[in-house]
Amino acid sequence: MGVVKNPRWERFAHEIASGKHATNGGAYLAAGFQIRPDLAKQNAQKLLRRPEVNARIDELRDLATHMERRAADVAGERLGEDWAVKKEWVTDQLKQIVERAMHGEKFDGNVACRALELLGREIGMFVDRSESRNVNYNISDQPMSPEEWIKKYSPDATPLAKAKADNEQLKKEIEETREQLDATPKTRVLQ
Repeated sequence: MGVVKNPRWERFAHEIASGKHATNGGAYLAAGFQIRPDLAKQNAQKLLRRPEVNARIDELRDLATHMERRAADVAGERLGEDWAVKKEWVTDQLKQIVERAMHGEKFDGNVACRALELLGREIGMFVDRSESRNVNYNISDQPMSPEEWIKKYSPDATPLAKAKADNEQLKKEIEETREQLDATPKTRVLQ
């Protein structure tokens, strides 16, 4: 596919593909978009729906994977076959670390937990997750009764709405008292 025509979209694709941001909104802001942080996540989601941006992200991720594999191959060639680091060797070493940390002279829980975490990540047991909320609006051919609508959408459902209702009630009482006072005959004192 190649580079996306919009330079900010291209930068956004690089930020997402790098994986260094906890949220898509963080990648959106890092790409140079000037927007309030609370809206960045929404705009990032819109941008991720664009097929050209998604294709570019996939392309960048594939390129990074290829580069990592190639770097490992080159390192293996330079060091020779005896020194090449293999996954099996790393996992064997982590297993030994777990055994020593848990059953050695002194129990070291931190070391054991970290080694187990790395082993779990290697086999795909743990997945980095980010929270995302999807809002689904249900459309129904069944109309709501007025009571259901009031129960669901009434402003009286919140504490702030209750305080406003109490305030309105006080205003009505004050107005009624004023009307009563205005209705009473006024006497004028002459001096």
